[in-house]
Amino acid sequence: MYICMNLNTSTADNLELKCAPLGLRDLHSEIIDLLEPISSEILIQKPALLYWYGLALLSESRLTAGQEALNLLNACLSDQPDNLNHGRLCILRALESIFMGDSHAAFNYAREATSILPETAYQERFRAWATREVLAKHLGAIQESKEAFQELTYLRQKLPWDQRWWFVFVVPNHADWLLKTGQMQGSEQLLQAQLNVSSSALNGIFLLRLARIALERQDIQKAEQWLDRMEAGKQNLIRLDSYWSVEIPLMSAQLLRQKGDRQTALDVLSEAIRNHHHLGSLAELRTLHLMMAEIWLEQKQYDLAERWIELYARHMEIWPRTFGQPIPKIIEVDLLIAKGRGHEALEILEMLREQGEARGLSGMLVQIHARRAYVYAALGDERAAIRAVRDAEDYSDYALSFVVQGVDTRRFLTQGVSITSDQHMNSSKDQWTLSDREREVLVLVRAGFTNLEIADSLFIARNTVKNHLANIYTRWGIASRQDAVQIAEAKGLLDDNDLL
Repeated sequence: MYICMNLNTSTADNLELKCAPLGLRDLHSEIIDLLEPISSEILIQKPALLYWYGLALLSESRLTAGQEALNLLNACLSDQPDNLNHGRLCILRALESIFMGDSHAAFNYAREATSILPETAYQERFRAWATREVLAKHLGAIQESKEAFQELTYLRQKLPWDQRWWFVFVVPNHADWLLKTGQMQGSEQLLQAQLNVSSSALNGIFLLRLARIALERQDIQKAEQWLDRMEAGKQNLIRLDSYWSVEIPLMSAQLLRQKGDRQTALDVLSEAIRNHHHLGSLAELRTLHLMMAEIWLEQKQYDLAERWIELYARHMEIWPRTFGQPIPKIIEVDLLIAKGRGHEALEILEMLREQGEARGLSGMLVQIHARRAYVYAALGDERAAIRAVRDAEDYSDYALSFVVQGVDTRRFLTQGVSITSDQHMNSSKDQWTLSDREREVLVLVRAGFTNLEIADSLFIARNTVKNHLANIYTRWGIASRQDAVQIAEAKGLLDDNDLL
């Protein structure tokens, strides 16, 4: 990892002065270029250098080298323990855990960092609280996330002016999370408040999200007003070429899509994909692929939709540090629905519902229940379709989220459950089947477990157990646990050798 270089302590002090501002601006590659040639004997004398170096390496996904820097910093603490460097070590441990996919450990490290860092270590505390806030959202710790955001708002005022731009990324991320958890009004209020206090260079990020909310409400005129306002101040926007090369085409394409001009939307996305390849950010490129897949699905071009879904999924694998999102599965469900494979779609939707309930993602749950309603309607199950729409309404009033395959599922409540003939699915073939999870539930029902005991045994929510049973009752036209077990045994769906 290290190449010996004849540097004295004075030179190391100068490097520390250079690394700090680079780290504050997240210029990780420049920090690596500065520190990679230096021997570990020099670096270990300067814990701050090890912190910046480890932070840069882990941020650039260089896990092995980052762990070496982290271990050196840990060795430093055994000789000269202090809260500042202990907190820095916890930040690096959190990043390492995120890279390894252990979000619980990462959250605990971030929480430890926020508890021990000195009050005046504003930059480190901001980074630790920002990490803690993101992880709290991912784990569904709603109150923790709110508290972290409040602390970040306070710390923003303590940072020097040239570092406050960090907060511009915290606000939109928090606004996005509010949307996912069904708090559309709260998200809108947060963004509008920032328009009044932020510089014009930062407003574009907020304006784009306000336009997105307007589109969610199907208010095309309002969305256009926000985008026009952004265009008017475009020359003042902060320079984030990679960001704008994705976000602006995405919003433009969505606006065209809602106006019914899908072909122009596809042209906008195709041009953005060609241009974005030069910037080399696959993490952002994948969102363009996702919307391409969605539009081709709407056009009933399933082969093309599947191609873009595969590209999207491939990029999700390339970026393992990205927290698992429900959207790849949602688009896969849409493809199954479009192909008439309703029961396969329902099985994936049940799995997604468990994830959404565990993480408190109300926005995601609206989309899931709307799709359940559509599938049940297509299968001719009116009662289940209506129940699914009501489940969706419990979480949010998103307009677009209720629309599946061009059908606003909310109309099932007032106009009856009906869809066009080409949207019906064959239900007789799969009526007497069970998903893997439904089978696990019935095995435990047969053994005499209560719903709470089943939930504890399968590590799922009690309501999820009730939902699985309700789906079986509806599909089989029954009303009791005993009937479900008797039918499953009669149909050979429960093996005598099933283990509890």
